Amino acid sequence: MPTTQPTPNGSGRNDSGWSKCPPGALVATGARLRSAERGRRLRAATLGASLCGTLAVCVALGLLWSDRSAVKEIVCSACTPRFAQYAAHLQGAPMDAAEAAAVAHHLSYCPLCRPKFQQQYPGLLTEASRERHPHYPLAQNAILGK
Repeated sequence: MPTTQPTPNGSGRNDSGWSKCPPGALVATGARLRSAERGRRLRAATLGASLCGTLAVCVALGLLWSDRSAVKEIVCSACTPRFAQYAAHLQGAPMDAAEAAAVAHHLSYCPLCRPKFQQQYPGLLTEASRERHPHYPLAQNAILGK
């Protein structure tokens, strides 16, 4: 490192154009840089903690507000073997409530299973709709998908 030699005019500059630092200037600059780095890290940690907290709250609220009594979704291959049992259920035979609800839900929207069920058990969905919703004639259309 080049040393600073006093020049004839007494400016304290050497040939490279650098001048002497006042005592303690480098220590103060280092302290300022360390403080700025600590602040940057603290802001990053605070932001990360805030995002994690927000995510945790959103997940917790989602679990609290989710419909735990929602009907279990079933696929066609699980629905069609239950047609006979569900048809008997619609006529008064016992059937597990969750299973019956799953089949009814599937039949309410599936464009493949609903016609098959109606072909095997004509009028049964219409009858069941009338019995369950006597004051709401549009329920038949909802169940039959019309």
